[in-house]
Amino acid sequence: MRNSCLVLLLLGACNGSSSSTTPGAPMIATAKSGATLNGVHVGDKLQTVWDKFSGQLCDEDSIEAKAARVVIFGDCKAKEKPGSFAIYITTGAAPANEQTILAMGFLGTGPTIETVAPAAIGSSLRAANATLGAPQYSMSLRAIIATQFAGDVALLSEGDTVVGAVYGPMPSDRGSERWRVFDQMQRRYGQHPEVLNPLLSVEDCEKALRHSAELFGDDPTNVLNTVKANGRYDGEIKECQRSGTPAKLACVLAAKTTKELRACE
Repeated sequence: MRNSCLVLLLLGACNGSSSSTTPGAPMIATAKSGATLNGVHVGDKLQTVWDKFSGQLCDEDSIEAKAARVVIFGDCKAKEKPGSFAIYITTGAAPANEQTILAMGFLGTGPTIETVAPAAIGSSLRAANATLGAPQYSMSLRAIIATQFAGDVALLSEGDTVVGAVYGPMPSDRGSERWRVFDQMQRRYGQHPEVLNPLLSVEDCEKALRHSAELFGDDPTNVLNTVKANGRYDGEIKECQRSGTPAKLACVLAAKTTKELRACE
């Protein structure tokens, strides 16, 4: 079955120890003001973090044609979604002691996250604006919204609910692999706030699934049955209701070609 873009379009992207996190005061931690994550700053070597958390390494891989590297600490193997990760974007050199941190961030709260957060996890993004100032830009990814503020700090949110933050310079291109890492980790493992759009029903999201399946040449009933059989149905519907809008739904249902479907982003 081809990936039929149903929820992707509704989400606005179809391409593709106990925690010592300290929320709140002074709520002004930025990369340029010396924000730290697990005791290191942007520009430091990764070695210190590696020595401390290597036993909790979740993943590491090259990105951007090996020009950079992503290193993730947290428990990817837990049966329950831990929703807590420290993520470092580093230079492409493979040995940990040679990697320089280019940007870093976190999702959730947990044992691999020690920082003074620029806004509390679970708090309102709008409220954070009063402390961090007007955003420089904001962009919707598949699972999260990235809102960039001055001082090289960005907040990650689902709707108006803050789920993480990033320190350091990040690209303004939402297709960047750097942003995609945070988006994928939140989508796959994050603890999602239950903020559902009351204007989107289960039936609305199923209609979008069926229609997009047809446009991609798939049998709508087979697609729906497959999503239910592999246990993704409830999650996909809730994701649609969390991040979709009536306008995007109308656009999806009015599309007559896959090109028009993708334009609903």
